[in-house]
Amino acid sequence: MENSIDEGMTAQSQRRYSCWPQTRRLSAYLLAAWFVMTFGMLFFARELSNVYFFGWSLPLYMAAQGLSLFYVLILAVYSLGMRRIEKSGKGKA
Repeated sequence: MENSIDEGMTAQSQRRYSCWPQTRRLSAYLLAAWFVMTFGMLFFARELSNVYFFGWSLPLYMAAQGLSLFYVLILAVYSLGMRRIEKSGKGKA
């Protein structure tokens, strides 16, 4: 049964299927980083209020600018990671 499915797949769909585990892993890592940074800053804001960064308390700085920059960094890492995954997948099928 599984051979008949593989025979019916086009080369493009086989490439997509072979890259899927790497794509899921990259997405999971970046989602975990997003959750840890966002939840960590909000949950530990009171404890981190004594830490100063460029003259501002760390929770205030991260809420105002730091987390936004971190989210842009997540997008850049995702874009570069997907480009690498797609390039490595082109030679497989």
